[in-house]
Amino acid sequence: GVDVAEAMVYYRDNGSLVEPGVNEPLQDPGQIDNKDARLSFLWKPTDNFQALLKLEYNSANQGGTAEEPNQRTFTAPPGAKCPDGSAGPVCHSTYYAYSSHIPYVLNYTPSAANGQLPALFDPFYDYRTGLELRYTLPHGIVVRSLTGFQQTQYNTGEDGCDCSADAGAFYQWIPRDDYYSEEINLISPSTGPLTWIAGASWFYRDTGVTVHAIDSFMPFSPDAPQEVKENYDVLNRIVGLFGQVSWQFT
Repeated sequence: GVDVAEAMVYYRDNGSLVEPGVNEPLQDPGQIDNKDARLSFLWKPTDNFQALLKLEYNSANQGGTAEEPNQRTFTAPPGAKCPDGSAGPVCHSTYYAYSSHIPYVLNYTPSAANGQLPALFDPFYDYRTGLELRYTLPHGIVVRSLTGFQQTQYNTGEDGCDCSADAGAFYQWIPRDDYYSEEINLISPSTGPLTWIAGASWFYRDTGVTVHAIDSFMPFSPDAPQEVKENYDVLNRIVGLFGQVSWQFT
C-alpha cells in the first residue's frame, strides 16, 4: 500500500492601512490591509483512500467608506434655526466644517478628532474549513464526500452626511455568518465510453445581524433624529439531487 502525508502552508500580507491621527484631520489615502493564510494536509494511507483537509483565514480592512459633506446650502423654514444652531436662513450641512472643501479629497477623521463624525472602519474576517474524503471501490467507482464550513465576520461604520442636511450615521455588525455544506458523489470509472456521476448536496446558512442607524431625513427633524436598533437572524436551507450521464461516440 501507499502511505503519504503532505502539508502545505501559504501566507500573504498585502497593502498598507493609513490611520490618520487627531492632528491630521484631512486625509486622502488609499487604504487597504489584506491578510491571507492557508494550510493543506493530505493523508493517503492506501491506494484506494485519501483525505484532504484545507484550512483558510482571510481578513481585509479598507478603512471604511469616507464621504464628503455636501458643499451646497439650503434654506431653513421661516423662524427655524439651521441644524448647527446658527440663525440662518441660509444653512450648510451640520458637518460642513469637517469637509476638506477640496473636490475628491475625503475626510477620514476618526471620531476622537472632532467628537461628531463616526470612526470609519470596515474590517472583514473569513474562516474556511474543507474536508474531501475519496474512496475507490473494487470496480473503480469513486465515493467522494465534500464537507465545508465557513464563518464570516464584519463590521461596517459609515458616515452618512454626504447631503445638504444632517443625515446621521450607520453601524452594522455581523458577528457570525455561518455556512455549512455537504456533498456526496458517486463517480464512475473513466475507462470506457460511458461515464456518469450522481450525487446529493445540502447547504445551510445562519446569519446574525446587529444594526444601529441614526438619521434625520424627513419627516424627522435634526433636533429629533430617528434612531433604529435591530437584531435579527437569517436562515437559508438548500437540498439537491443531481446526476449526469455522458457517452463518447469516437
